[in-house]
Amino acid sequence: MVYTTQAATLEPYAFWKAHPGCVHALLPLGEAAALSLSSDALALHTAGGVPRMRMERRPRKGAADAAAAAAAAAAPEEDWLCCALEPGQGQSRVLVGGSGGGVTTVDLVGSKRAGQADVAKEGVVAIKAPPGRGLLVMGTEGGRVLLGDARRGVKVDHTALAHPGGLACLDARADMVVTCGYGVRMGQTVPDNTVRVFDLRYSLRPLFALTAPAPVAVAWHPQLPMGVVVASADGSFCVADVSNPAAAHNYQVADLASVAPAPRSFVSMHAWGPAAQRAPFVSSLVRRGSGPGLAAAS
Repeated sequence: MVYTTQAATLEPYAFWKAHPGCVHALLPLGEAAALSLSSDALALHTAGGVPRMRMERRPRKGAADAAAAAAAAAAPEEDWLCCALEPGQGQSRVLVGGSGGGVTTVDLVGSKRAGQADVAKEGVVAIKAPPGRGLLVMGTEGGRVLLGDARRGVKVDHTALAHPGGLACLDARADMVVTCGYGVRMGQTVPDNTVRVFDLRYSLRPLFALTAPAPVAVAWHPQLPMGVVVASADGSFCVADVSNPAAAHNYQVADLASVAPAPRSFVSMHAWGPAAQRAPFVSSLVRRGSGPGLAAAS
């Protein structure tokens, strides 16, 4: 299911079933539409749920476009996991990462595949394209971070191992990349209690590591230029300034908080309360903007 809410008040606006299975990723296209990705399809809907485009990973029998069907048949068999807009193409092309290590280029105007590239021997679970850089930052399920120049095609130029046990989340902005994931201890996969920071200007040079309790999600703060928000599995989140990594603060909440940036708004909600109290208080910080916000649930 894909849900649309009002950005300022979080009031329900619309919801619809975009895919038969789980929604792996959402990609807003302005304020009026968004792409949703499942393991076998890419769909475009308006904010009200009106379908505009749908492309299957494997076309159904009797597809009208023989060329598109032939291109899809020649592509490797893999599930789609993540997506991002291709740098320098506006909102006309999307890059989709697959479980087999391939990246598929999708032309939204013609609703067809525009290319296929093999970038890794393991699944691509994250793709980010920092605005204005022309670079592609990708993360694999094995914990590696890949850096490529989108102006020369989807080609990997540099690789760095961020988390030996696997990658949980990755985000890129300007010249820096932040990652969180898992480590390996005595042959077992365990949460890595650090957030890695890399510099894109020097071929993914590691800068430093921020300490956080079992981080599972990381994102650049929508309003602080050098701020990073880290969510942990125990329900706590950390706000850190990467220009001064020693100034990090942890806040304990009763449930996992979610930071939802929009073009002109920022919403953060969390619940807290004493142990003896059954119903926790709810705190919300809303800075008014316009346009709906999008969220997905499987």
